[in-house]
Amino acid sequence: NSKYFDLLSSKKYLIRNHNFKRILSTTTRLIRKNEVNMVDYEFISEEKYLELEKQNEFITSLSNINAHYGIRKDLVEKIIAENKTPICVIVPQIIHTFVNAYPDTVAVFLKPINNDLLINRMKLRGDSEEQIQNRLAYTLKEIDEYEKINHLYKTSITVTETNFNETVSTLFKLL
Repeated sequence: NSKYFDLLSSKKYLIRNHNFKRILSTTTRLIRKNEVNMVDYEFISEEKYLELEKQNEFITSLSNINAHYGIRKDLVEKIIAENKTPICVIVPQIIHTFVNAYPDTVAVFLKPINNDLLINRMKLRGDSEEQIQNRLAYTLKEIDEYEKINHLYKTSITVTETNFNETVSTLFKLL
């Protein structure tokens, strides 16, 4: 384990210890070592993804770093039917579509305090130097987009290496 705060740690904590369930994202990107289909993501072919998109099956859909990512309506509705609170990570570029579909959404922007936090996390999961540089460039775009649409968010939390408890506490206060 790394000493660095995992940006997704608070989400994992809420799922393990409270009535939350992760919304599984669908993607066309290649599966990484140690990832499991239908656990980490729903990994599908580009053809299948485009067909689902054509059938209007996604709440959100985005092309990002050479792959497609989306959140399927049926998976969100299944979580709601289980009487659980859906939780997921959505980039600012598409948050408006999710908020439009689910107006009671509590959107929180998690902003890393610095690039080292992101770089260490990506290295731990085995990303190449090219993948790291692409992701850092994309993160800058996400932060710029957030600045334009921050009215859709309840709050922004600057994530540091040590503020896990503060992040979780803030999320509970918002809910």
